[in-house]
Amino acid sequence: MTKTDDIAGAEPVLRHGWYWAEADGALVHARHWPPRFDVSAEGTFPRVSSRKLAVAIRQDLWRKMKRLRGFSPVVTITHNDEFFSVRIGGRVGKAAVPESVQTMLEDLLTSPTHRAAWRKWAGRGGAA
Repeated sequence: MTKTDDIAGAEPVLRHGWYWAEADGALVHARHWPPRFDVSAEGTFPRVSSRKLAVAIRQDLWRKMKRLRGFSPVVTITHNDEFFSVRIGGRVGKAAVPESVQTMLEDLLTSPTHRAAWRKWAGRGGAA
C-alpha cells in the first residue's frame, strides 16, 4: 500500500463526490482522500488537458473495476515538458487483491482503443 506522494501537502477540493488536488506539476483525481494505491499501473501520454484526461481514464477505470468490492479509483498525472506520466489504480479496502486486477489495469492503460478515445477527448481545448 502506498499513498500518493506526488501531491505532498496539497489541499484537496471535493467536486461532485470526487477529490482533486494539484501541486508542483502533479494532479490527483480520487474517490476518497487521502488517495492510496493498493494496486496500480503506470504509463505515459502526450500532453493534453490533464483534468479531462484524468476524468476520462477514471471513468473507464471505474467501469472496469466496479465488480471489485471496495475499489476506490485514483488517477495521478505528473507533468513533464514532453509528456504526462499517468498512474492508475486505487485502494481495494479490506479484501485481498486478486492477481488478475494488475493485468486488468495494465490492459486498460495500454488499450489502443481507450488511449485513442482519451487523447481525443482530452485534446479538445488544449493542454492544461
